This record gives sequence, structure tokens and C-alpha cells, in this order.
Amino acid sequence: WDVASKEIVIGLTTSVVAGLLTTVARPWLLGLIVQELADRSETDGNNSWILQLIGMLCLVLLFEGWNTVMIKHSLTDFGGTLFFTVCAGLIQDKSQRVSCVTASSQEASLLGNDVFRTYDNLRFSVMFPMAISG
Repeated sequence: WDVASKEIVIGLTTSVVAGLLTTVARPWLLGLIVQELADRSETDGNNSWILQLIGMLCLVLLFEGWNTVMIKHSLTDFGGTLFFTVCAGLIQDKSQRVSCVTASSQEASLLGNDVFRTYDNLRFSVMFPMAISG
């Protein structure tokens, strides 16, 4: 935890922010744009408010994409490094307790197979905080 705690907290925070942007800010801005376009008369030449709303929507979409990249980078890369570090330590601890007479290659295959498969299955869980906040 000491190694990647800052990155994991940043990843969780950006995940919550991305979920809120997706479910709150984007629909709200789209609703305002549609409402302004529906209320606007054909002869009204003042489009500055609509253009400002469209600009804000573009900024929200840009920030949402940046947050998604930060989520995947912070939680997958640093969380994955932490996951492999913990698993390698546990496997090494187990391999030291196995007797030499009955030793097999199970510990090596555990590191080579199960840990990578588990990590591969867990890499989609980085979107879980975003799904909860949204």
C-alpha cells in the first residue's frame, strides 16, 4: 500500500468524478442545449449561449475521457503492480514452507498461470467505482 497508495486514491477519485460526469453533467448539458434550441425562434440571431453550452459539453467530454485514461492508468498499472507484488510475496512464503521431498512445480505454475489469469480478470474492475458513482 505504501508503494502505490497515492495513485490508487487518485484513480478512485477520478473514477468517481468520471461517473458523475457521465451520469449528471453530460445529460444536464444536453438537456439544456435541447431546451435552448427548442425555445429559440427562427429569427433569433443570438447563438452565444448555445455555443457556450456546446463548448461546456465539449469540455465535459474531454475531461471525462481524460478521467477514464487516468482511471485505467492509476488503478490498472499501479494496482496491478501492487497485486503482483503481494501475490509474489505470498507465493514465495508458501514455497519456503513446502518440504524439499514433496516439492513440485506448483508454486512456479501458480505464479505463471493463476496470478496472471486473476489479474486479467480483475482489470475490468477498475471501472467499478465509476459504475457505483454513476
